[in-house]
Amino acid sequence: MPPLAIAAGAAVIGAGGSIIAANKNSKAIDKSTDASLQANRESLAAQKEALDKTLGFQTQAYNNSGQLQTDVRNQNVAILNPYAQTGYAAMNQINALLGLPEQQAYHAQPITFNPITNPATPAASTATNAANAATAPRPMNALSAPPNNLLTSLQANGR
Repeated sequence: MPPLAIAAGAAVIGAGGSIIAANKNSKAIDKSTDASLQANRESLAAQKEALDKTLGFQTQAYNNSGQLQTDVRNQNVAILNPYAQTGYAAMNQINALLGLPEQQAYHAQPITFNPITNPATPAASTATNAANAATAPRPMNALSAPPNNLLTSLQANGR
């Protein structure tokens, strides 16, 4: 066999081997990419579940604390109100002796606590959302609440 034919045959065999190796490499890369994407989806789902639980615990703690503080304040108002009213009577008698006008009594009203609801995390149910979650802009605060948040709750109670 002429040397040129041997060289051409070796080149064809070498090219065929390269194509087969490249095909196997491409399949391995695809398989690795699919496994990585699936791991990312599972990680995002676990993070969302953990965030939902944490938000639930924090919301419950806020509501329990707020209700307790409101109850204690209302009890203190009820306990101290008779003493405050007695003070007004004494002050008005002194004012009458001095010729000053009578002071109107202040009657503290009980307040109510408005609990907040657990803020919902954004759903990442589609593959597009899951794939884009790593590059999506994140909110400044993961505890961003719906309109009925701490500030509006405090404003509603006049604080």
